[in-house]
Amino acid sequence: DGVGGQRGGDRASRAVVQGIRDFIETLPPRSTRGGLERLLVAAIDAGFERLALEAAGEVGMSTTLVLAMAAGEEMVVGWLGDSRAYLVEPDGVRCLTQDHSVLSEDLALGRATVEDLRTGRVVSSPGLTRCMNAMERCAPDLSGEGGRPFLSVRGDSALVLTSDGVTGNAVVPFVEPPEIERLVRGSSSPRRAAECLVGRAIEKGSGDNVSAVVVEFGTMTRRELPPSDLPPSPDEALERRREPPVVATPRPVAPRRPVPVAAPAPRRSAILVAGLLFLLSLSAAVFLWLREHHPEFIPAQIRPGTALSDHGLESRAEGDFVSVPRD
Repeated sequence: DGVGGQRGGDRASRAVVQGIRDFIETLPPRSTRGGLERLLVAAIDAGFERLALEAAGEVGMSTTLVLAMAAGEEMVVGWLGDSRAYLVEPDGVRCLTQDHSVLSEDLALGRATVEDLRTGRVVSSPGLTRCMNAMERCAPDLSGEGGRPFLSVRGDSALVLTSDGVTGNAVVPFVEPPEIERLVRGSSSPRRAAECLVGRAIEKGSGDNVSAVVVEFGTMTRRELPPSDLPPSPDEALERRREPPVVATPRPVAPRRPVPVAAPAPRRSAILVAGLLFLLSLSAAVFLWLREHHPEFIPAQIRPGTALSDHGLESRAEGDFVSVPRD
């Protein structure tokens, strides 16, 4: 899987695959007697040499790699990067590789948990810590068991090799191990199983390089799935992704009965006007009562046409005048 974001990633992956293929096709008979581990490392070296030749000094050509070699009941798996190998066995499925990535190291060293990463409490990097780079030879990791560099393979088993576009990672998984087992066991052939894995990853939204290889050992016990449970083929999954989303037509809504509206509360201005009218009415009533019962408290009435002079009030009209002390 050519490293994303690096120049010539697609050319790098093709060059490595071609170099390994050429090496294997030229092996002499019975060459596995020297050990599968030695052959696998030599094949990866051949892939590196082809990559370096293809790059011709171009900086940044890199790719991930997962490679398996088997002879009889023995198998060796080597990898660089985050492409993975799974072994589907009669009693379940197990991952044979561990991603060479910052995220995987954070999980392995206890710096974060899957829950931390998925909820965003801890942020990790998806960057690779190891891959096949044209400028630097890098040793692969090898899977083994019981202190040996190889695995024992029984019948009724299948080897699954995938790019990270199929599996995703701990934060954004696509096809997880239980589903890998279900699709491999539920498919009619290894080719159909590989198509199901790729189709399911595309269906779940994977936009990366989505590649899978399925190899069976012995006769597989099938648990064929109904067609409705099988994912679409890769081509169908891609076609569905290109289709425009279906917009649901809104259902007609029955007219609602009018809701009675409560009378608006009296406005503040109306309350103020009413208060002022009440005060005026009260003042007029007090004035009339005082004039009737206590006229001494009422100032003398001044006839119309009088004016205030320096000496008191004098009439401007003809007739009598009355002088009112200024006190």
